[in-house]
Amino acid sequence: ESATSLMVEWSSDRDGVLFTGAPDSVGFTTFSSDALTIGTHTITLSVTDSLGLFTVDVAVFRVNGLPTTPVVRITPEDAYTTNTLGVVIDTPSVDPEGDPIVYHYEWFLGPLSLVSTSSTVSPDLTTKDQNWQVRVTPDDGHGTGEGALASRTILNTPPTITDADIGPIPVYTDDIATSMFTVFDPDEEDV
Repeated sequence: ESATSLMVEWSSDRDGVLFTGAPDSVGFTTFSSDALTIGTHTITLSVTDSLGLFTVDVAVFRVNGLPTTPVVRITPEDAYTTNTLGVVIDTPSVDPEGDPIVYHYEWFLGPLSLVSTSSTVSPDLTTKDQNWQVRVTPDDGHGTGEGALASRTILNTPPTITDADIGPIPVYTDDIATSMFTVFDPDEEDV
């Protein structure tokens, strides 16, 4: 009997019959589907000849539903060169099977330069006027969902007076007072 006279049936315990037909002339049978229900499937392949004799093989596998895209933002809202950048997940990802979700972080300086994969960026890596982006990707342990992006421009940190003196000491009403002070600018600009 030729291979093309055999009848092949692929079926799922969750979705029923998936495919029926004959194998090719060499005896191979394949099919593809993107419509399987999310979850664990027991797939049964049965082959029957023209006399009604048959054989069966079974495989178990899982169709994983990917987690949804989270909604994220970079903190603080006004990010200065002295601030640590962090991420707030305003709307967490949801996994269709209820698997726990782990988030992966990718920090970019500009659109292309990957700088860090931690959940925060230290202020010693930032400079005023830089545009930082973070991509937060959900992972359910079986696959990764679509990542979410957020961006923030680093603001100039105002300078501060770290030390001030007025002299001479004591100052009298007819003296000319002078001041001496030290200014610190985290952005290292001339003040």
